[in-house]
Amino acid sequence: MKKTIIVNIFLITIFVVMLSAMNVLAAITTTTTSTNLTYTTGQALSIGLVNQNPDPATSGDVVQVKLGLQNYGSSSINNMVVEIVPSYPFAAVPGESLIQNVGSIGGYQSGTDVQVVNFNVGVDKNAVAGTYDLNVKYYTVGNENNSQSATVSVAVSAQTSAQIIYIDKTLLVPGRQTNLTFTIRNVGSAPLRDMTFYWVNSNNIVLPVGSDNTQYIKYLDVGNSTDINYQVMADTKATAGLYTLNLYLSYTDPLSNTVKTTNTIAGVYVGGGTDFDVAFSGTTTGTTSFTIANTGSNPASSVSVVIPNQNNWRISGTNSMIIGNLNTGDYTVASFNLQRASTGSFNSSAIPGAGASAGASGPNAARNFTNSRNNITARQTTGQTSNDLTLDIVYTDTLGIRETVEKTVQILSSPSNSTGAGAYGASGFSRTGGAKPQSFFAKYMWYIIVVVVLAGGFVYWQYRKKKLLNNDVKLKDVFKNKKK
Repeated sequence: MKKTIIVNIFLITIFVVMLSAMNVLAAITTTTTSTNLTYTTGQALSIGLVNQNPDPATSGDVVQVKLGLQNYGSSSINNMVVEIVPSYPFAAVPGESLIQNVGSIGGYQSGTDVQVVNFNVGVDKNAVAGTYDLNVKYYTVGNENNSQSATVSVAVSAQTSAQIIYIDKTLLVPGRQTNLTFTIRNVGSAPLRDMTFYWVNSNNIVLPVGSDNTQYIKYLDVGNSTDINYQVMADTKATAGLYTLNLYLSYTDPLSNTVKTTNTIAGVYVGGGTDFDVAFSGTTTGTTSFTIANTGSNPASSVSVVIPNQNNWRISGTNSMIIGNLNTGDYTVASFNLQRASTGSFNSSAIPGAGASAGASGPNAARNFTNSRNNITARQTTGQTSNDLTLDIVYTDTLGIRETVEKTVQILSSPSNSTGAGAYGASGFSRTGGAKPQSFFAKYMWYIIVVVVLAGGFVYWQYRKKKLLNNDVKLKDVFKNKKK
């Protein structure tokens, strides 16, 4: 009976020892992300991932990795060193060490007594979502050549990011429909889905035409971009200036399945240049007048009218006139002493830098003369007829830029001005450009008037003289011959 009890106790002891050994072996073999190292009898080390922060890690950011070290043996391990050996997509973080001296790990130090060591590791910004192996090397001090390695799995999420690039038109002319293009680019490392883009102008100066301000994008892959087009128009009553567009883009994050929204601003300038209409008004006393009207959508400042040098015409006096500011729809009149030049003549004296009057000599004067003459010849050969006059309207637009608009006006004859100044406002010049011959009456008009006045006075004096002698005398009796 006593032997039976002793045998049973022995068997139970053997069973307990075997069971403990099986538990230790099971604990070692179930840590799939670690490698065990037996240094001496009674030492067994296991390294595994305790957790990571954030989980999952985000591409382009830093992840904190916590490693757990467990000794399943009965003997302590002294001077333990753990080292991270990063490979893509992981990298060292400046200022952060990849090697740590853990010190001693006691025997059977496992479970809740696990030794924890922390490392900060960078994640490549272009890493796509997935699970990556982080390499770990461990050894005791002085035994680096006898190191062992392990891998732990770190989850990485791709960073979702979109960039709104505002391109195309930044200048809008009031009342004119303009195409406005925005470019959306996926600058993250994960595809973007179910994107919504819209823009708002708080002043309602700039509004879409033919559609609302919202557009949708179903899918945009990594690194790709897409254009979004709008037809827009600026209010015709808008004051020239810079206006803000608030841009909004929302999309679904594929990892968190939440909607993210990014917003930015862009500026558009409303204003710019304008246009003019020039009409021939007529000629009086040698002066030719033109009506200048601002027919564009923007005001014009410091407007000047300039008649450039050209073959068919010449100017007596100044060839430019400042007419001031012209708002949209305003008009004014500019007048010049304009004369027809002789056919085929070239008014070199009107060209700056030509002739002795310019005060220049040498090759520069010759070059200026040649360039000016070529410029006039070019005007003559571009469809300009003998009755056409070119005018330049020079003005400052709402951007502060000096602009020039060239206009061609046809000078027409006017029956009411067929005498005196003539059809072109130049006295003594005919339509063909030569001197116009004067009539006998026009040439001796004052002499004829003097003779008529003297003759009339003489007849009246004779009439009064006869009337005093005979009250019945008539005026016709003055012209009768005196009877002898």
